[in-house]
Amino acid sequence: MKTLRALLPFIRPYRRRLLLAVSGMGFFTFLILLPPLVMRYLLDEVAATGAWHRLPLVVLGYSLIPIVAHSVRFLNVRLIMLAASRLIGDIRTALYRKILGLSMRYHGRHSAGVLVSRMMDDVNMLQNLLTGESVSLVVDAVIIIFALWVTFSISVFLSLLMCGVVALYLVAYRIFSKTIRTATKSHRQIFDQIAGRLQETVAGARHVRIYNREEWENAAFLERQSESLDRALESGIGSVNLSTACTAISGFGSTLVLGLGAFLVLKGKLSYGELSAFLAYLWMLIGPVVRLTTLAGQLSATFVSVERIARVLGEEEEIRSRPGAPRLTRVKGSVEFRDVHFSYDPKKPLFEGLSLRVEAGKTIALVGETGCGKTTLTALLMRQWDVQRGAVLVDGHDVRDVDLRSLRAQFGVVLQDPVVLEGTLAENIAYGAPGAPRARIEEAARAAEVSDLALRLPKGFDTVISGEGVKLSVGEKQRISIARAILKDPAILVLDEATSSLDSHSEALIQKAMSRILRGRTSFVVAHRLSTIVSADQIVVLDQGRIVETGTHLFLMKLQGLYRRLYEQLRGEARGGRRAETNG
Repeated sequence: MKTLRALLPFIRPYRRRLLLAVSGMGFFTFLILLPPLVMRYLLDEVAATGAWHRLPLVVLGYSLIPIVAHSVRFLNVRLIMLAASRLIGDIRTALYRKILGLSMRYHGRHSAGVLVSRMMDDVNMLQNLLTGESVSLVVDAVIIIFALWVTFSISVFLSLLMCGVVALYLVAYRIFSKTIRTATKSHRQIFDQIAGRLQETVAGARHVRIYNREEWENAAFLERQSESLDRALESGIGSVNLSTACTAISGFGSTLVLGLGAFLVLKGKLSYGELSAFLAYLWMLIGPVVRLTTLAGQLSATFVSVERIARVLGEEEEIRSRPGAPRLTRVKGSVEFRDVHFSYDPKKPLFEGLSLRVEAGKTIALVGETGCGKTTLTALLMRQWDVQRGAVLVDGHDVRDVDLRSLRAQFGVVLQDPVVLEGTLAENIAYGAPGAPRARIEEAARAAEVSDLALRLPKGFDTVISGEGVKLSVGEKQRISIARAILKDPAILVLDEATSSLDSHSEALIQKAMSRILRGRTSFVVAHRLSTIVSADQIVVLDQGRIVETGTHLFLMKLQGLYRRLYEQLRGEARGGRRAETNG
């Protein structure tokens, strides 16, 4: 019930339509249950008494019942499908919004494949419940109630016998349903793992080939796939066992009732019309019970999906705006990290009392070995994570106390791994500034050296550059990412290895443009390129989560500390890279 309660907010807007549809299905079911009563009347009140003048009216009623019933059913099925499709759309949209709003910690625990499976496969299972199984449930429930009411009015003895047969169905369900549910849950968990690994492997297909891991990946995939199929087979066999047991019970029960019913007719305790009606309702009753017990296996699988959907929707959003938080207008860009304590793992603290002040309009280079906390600082600044103690302030505002969307609107970001979405070149550049005029888009493209790319494309800026469109190099994607940040015109710019994927020629062109763009705005640069580091207003050197040195390039070189060793190392790498390009 707790799981289903999570879906009530989505059902509530459509409750009137669904109630109307359910009522309509109940009326339809009532109509299709009338023919046995009409047949009983025909046998006992018309044929047996010779009242043939009543025959035309009985035949007319018998003929009209199915026409009216299926007309009602047609309208109700359309109503249910329309309401269910919109409800499913609302749930999928809410899941998408929820997943995008969940913390980086949550995304670190769940692969992209798993989350896509939640949004697509699990929601599809729920859609089947709402559009298919729900209709069957309503119809079958009405049939069972009405059939029991009529049969008890005909013969209490035969009806009690029939209830004993129904009890056998319930016993069979109790025996097999737990196995089905357990196997289904296990199957879905393994399927999630397969989806996650598959997404990673396909995305990294180049590395798989480079390291000759095709056979290993194939073997690992086959092993997981076999395990998944075993669990699916176990669930399927459980459903078949349940269905087979129900069919056997059905055959035994109907034979027993038929024999005893015939005996009661011969004894004069039942009329032919009553026996005919009783047997008709018996078969009507057995059909829904068999379907319900067979459906039990499907419902077990569906409720596993519902639980998984509810679990995602019930996840608490760690990073969100406080109620009534003020919106930030465009900031000047002063930043302060004040006594910041932060760790990804409580057992391994990263920052313990880190403090740093950055004046508005300054360019700060963050330097240090991998894992020292450079990228984490910028993530805390944009509130992708929250500090455990201390505060991060922008223009004196604690980032936790202001509206989150208005905070992130202050930033332009270029990451080491560029992201290009399916769409045109112009749409990708304008991703952070939707509705931007074409002139501004082209201006940003020129600043990021993307104009030459647009000239080579068949439709220029209107060329689709992802999905089934043009494929780009990593360097070209990076330049588009830089153009996106330029167009947004942010108060604070974060460049995390922004030029790492560019050759020396492209980097030189972009550095020239970036020198103009960085002017007048606060910039945090996480870089290994020497040109970016030496021109920074302040260089912050980190070592294992601590700031060990700060100052300009010349000042830090004179210290002959960690920065100088890193700089000499980077200069050696740069020389090696230039030699490789020359030889290439």
